[in-house]
Amino acid sequence: MLIALVLSLAFGKLLSFKLYSLPLYLPDFIIAVILLFNFRALFTSCFRLSLGLRLFLLGLIFGWLQALWLYPTSQLFFPFLYTLRLLLYFLFFAWVRRSKTRLAPFYFYLSGVTAVVIALAQYILIPDMRLLQYLGWDDHLNRVVLPFFDPAFSSAYFSLFALYALAKKNYYLVLFALPAILLSYARATWISLLLVLGRFMSRSVLVSILLIFGLILIILPKGDFGEGTNLLRTYSISARLNHDLDLLRSINYHAILGVGYNTLSLHISPSSVYSYHANSANNSYLTLLLTTGILGSIGVFMLIRDLFRFYPHRTSLSFILLMSFFNNALLYPAIIIWLTLLVAEKK
Repeated sequence: MLIALVLSLAFGKLLSFKLYSLPLYLPDFIIAVILLFNFRALFTSCFRLSLGLRLFLLGLIFGWLQALWLYPTSQLFFPFLYTLRLLLYFLFFAWVRRSKTRLAPFYFYLSGVTAVVIALAQYILIPDMRLLQYLGWDDHLNRVVLPFFDPAFSSAYFSLFALYALAKKNYYLVLFALPAILLSYARATWISLLLVLGRFMSRSVLVSILLIFGLILIILPKGDFGEGTNLLRTYSISARLNHDLDLLRSINYHAILGVGYNTLSLHISPSSVYSYHANSANNSYLTLLLTTGILGSIGVFMLIRDLFRFYPHRTSLSFILLMSFFNNALLYPAIIIWLTLLVAEKK
């Protein structure tokens, strides 16, 4: 099941579907099955929660108590399901950490390579993804968008794969992932990746990567390839900032306790130009503050501190923590699952 899970991540949103308007994601189903067969072990581990996790759970509870007061209950069904999924991820992490089951590096490699192949095939065969705009996705032209239908999160997944390969000194796979990362034109990913490499890599490796990165950057297609390929574009920056400020103003003092996980869409008008980002703020830490309040945010920072004490791939974790200032990467399902599975990596 763990092998199936890590391989399913490579297909991203291509493996998501709806059942009676209920969004379903295959990796979530696999995790639910794994937890179902390990219910007894999970039940005993629930009594040994860290202080950080207890504070976060209290933040979730207080946020949801306030949500029941702020919103009609008819609007809270889907946000509540997303909250249950987040709790499912925490239980899965607890199980993986205590389980003796281990994954060989080959499966992480296979997942990353598959995702990159899908991305490059999309870039070559379907460069104009604006045809999916009517389904609610952003309009992207001449950018890597698959497998997550979003350049930022797709490039984040490729970057996690590249960082894993780099940790294993498999430089051919790093070079293989680089074109997909660059053709996403996701500047937040690039900045976060370069910052974390500058912190953790040796000088010789960093210089080599910077030279290759700069060379490819020079020859990247530009010009009349769409606004998304314009590296000096400012619209996306101002749109994200305005969206987050709108959320902050609309929630105001309710952020002290939080307004309930994944309820931020209820604060954005359907006619808003930012409505397609309504499920969260673009900054993960702002999302946590607005939805779980001060208590939940403190709990998350304590959890992150505890993670650094034992986590096997600090470079990958640091990359996501940096990128979460620009995108809601810290709470993105595929990223959470990948980071969790790295704990089960066979040395």
